[in-house]
Amino acid sequence: MRRFNKMRKRILLLLGVLTLSVGISRGALADSIILGPHDFHPQSEDTDYEKNDLQIYMMPGSAESYFSAPVHLPQGAKVTSVVVFYYDDWGSGDLIVSFKKVNAYTAAETFMADWRSSGQVASRQVHKISPITGGNTIDNGGYVYRVMVLFEDPSAQTLVKLHAVKILYTTT
Repeated sequence: MRRFNKMRKRILLLLGVLTLSVGISRGALADSIILGPHDFHPQSEDTDYEKNDLQIYMMPGSAESYFSAPVHLPQGAKVTSVVVFYYDDWGSGDLIVSFKKVNAYTAAETFMADWRSSGQVASRQVHKISPITGGNTIDNGGYVYRVMVLFEDPSAQTLVKLHAVKILYTTT
């Protein structure tokens, strides 16, 4: 019986140390969300575009057009970067991606990340936008968040495509 009590004390001590170390080591947890083609919606009903599970792109004869996707992140999360998955095989008429917050009371917009594709590479590409400017802490009590995408030259058609936008963030 004495041996059992000694072993029990060791197990409880070990569990106590494990519990203590778990409580102390809690820090920022990294997480992310991905916005795919179906998350984005045109800002104008006149926009002529194609969208499927893999990509979104403009059709010939359409005007320059914005697409918007709402972003829902936990209160207090800190956005660390925005990653754009795209295809740009067009010399001009680039893809512009912006992550912004809009003040719910005044409608004032603040760009947290803004980027433009360039070049002409006939393959899928990835670009990471970091650091985030304009305040990277999420405040759901006063702001609405969204990603905006502009296809500058619709005549590019399938030569400029958006595949996805990934937002990386941490929570405590």
